[in-house]
Amino acid sequence: MAEVFATASEAEKPKSLRYAYVPNFTARLNTEAGLVFDLLLEQIDHPVLWKQSIQHLLEHGAEQTVEFGPGKVLTGHMKRISQPLGKSCESMNVADTAAIGALSTFIKK
Repeated sequence: MAEVFATASEAEKPKSLRYAYVPNFTARLNTEAGLVFDLLLEQIDHPVLWKQSIQHLLEHGAEQTVEFGPGKVLTGHMKRISQPLGKSCESMNVADTAAIGALSTFIKK
């Protein structure tokens, strides 16, 4: 991955972020486009800080999550993490292409 990112053209490099995100390496919101590739590289071989990432999102106002793929494992983890914090978080599972259309009615603008 380091080689792929190192050879990315200027057009392929993130210039700005539309939304902040939480890399599972830091478990903290990131808004700096220049760090995207570096943080993605760090995620590859470092522990996933899933619980800390979700707690951070909830503490910063996250109210909805979308889980892509079959099953609802991460949605279950979300519920177990949010309850002790007294936070509520709606979740949607998108397991196939048919469910993608329902995202527009689920996501709050």
